[in-house]
Amino acid sequence: MLLFRTRLWLVIALLCSSLLAATARAEEPPLQQDMPVEDRSSPMRIKASIRGFFEVLTQLSGEELPIAVRREIAGEADNYLQGYRYLARDEQLYLQLYFDREAVQERIARELSGGVEDDVVVTAQPVLLWLGVTQGDLEALLTEGAQGLLPNTLQEVAQALGQPLVLPADDSLARGDVQVEQLRRGNVEPVLRASSHYGMEQVLMGSLSLVEGDQWSATWQIPGAGRQWRSQTATLDAVLDEGLRGYLQLTRAAVLPEGRGYGISDDQVAVSVTGVSNMDDHLWLRQSLATLLGKDKVRAVVVGRGSVLFAVNAAADVAAVQRQLAQLNRISLIPAQFAQSGESQSADLNYMLH
Repeated sequence: MLLFRTRLWLVIALLCSSLLAATARAEEPPLQQDMPVEDRSSPMRIKASIRGFFEVLTQLSGEELPIAVRREIAGEADNYLQGYRYLARDEQLYLQLYFDREAVQERIARELSGGVEDDVVVTAQPVLLWLGVTQGDLEALLTEGAQGLLPNTLQEVAQALGQPLVLPADDSLARGDVQVEQLRRGNVEPVLRASSHYGMEQVLMGSLSLVEGDQWSATWQIPGAGRQWRSQTATLDAVLDEGLRGYLQLTRAAVLPEGRGYGISDDQVAVSVTGVSNMDDHLWLRQSLATLLGKDKVRAVVVGRGSVLFAVNAAADVAAVQRQLAQLNRISLIPAQFAQSGESQSADLNYMLH
């Protein structure tokens, strides 16, 4: 009897391992890269992500992609990053990075072919923004941990323009890397010095001031480039929009996204899913939508804060997409009136993952 149970257990184990292997072959895992880091700070994470992405590009393309091209693409690491975690091995702290395999391979293929396909939305390189805010006698440096109307409005404007933003780490306040007064005076030296710790080439500095009521004004500068401009007195979103548009116009000749923002065109269906808490959730969601709607028809345009916003090529047929997604028992449709701010309000369909 014991021998029979042992054999039965072995058969079950072999079947399970075969199923797991088949699943692994069916679902392309993300590209993983482990990078040694000194601490868990944001500047260290950003630098490690860029270095790690450069190594991934080198592993996949070898010397086919010129090193200058690989360095340029590596600066866009956050656009391809699906997740990360920290782990310790032999008393060394590592940042384990997960990159979107399919998106990276497509980018390499486009670069090697020497062109960009018509249906590809080109995303700008992230810019490190040093923004000093003055409101009466109060002043502060805007950092990544800030909450409230200002940071939310800033992110919404940036996403609508297709310009990823990186804000200074919260510990910049304690260190006093950059002072609001320095930003107001346009002093670029401390900004360039502090920016060097982030390993980012694209940097923007600005000084935002509340004039009265809901009217704001701002001055902007690209440090080291001698480019300066001013946002006329207006509402907060208009002032921020003018500042970021000025940066885009001065740094790249590109057509800004039209329609609802996030690079979603009017003939696509925008699907927002909240409750995405880890890498397994993200991979399951992406694979499920690709299976139901078509691998070439689904594209993730915004990932973060526990949610993912997808653009679906469906000839603007929202009802058809909703019928197909009804087959997934792990997501529930959220009525439009309960949609949250940001990307959820730009979506045609909102779901909760459970």
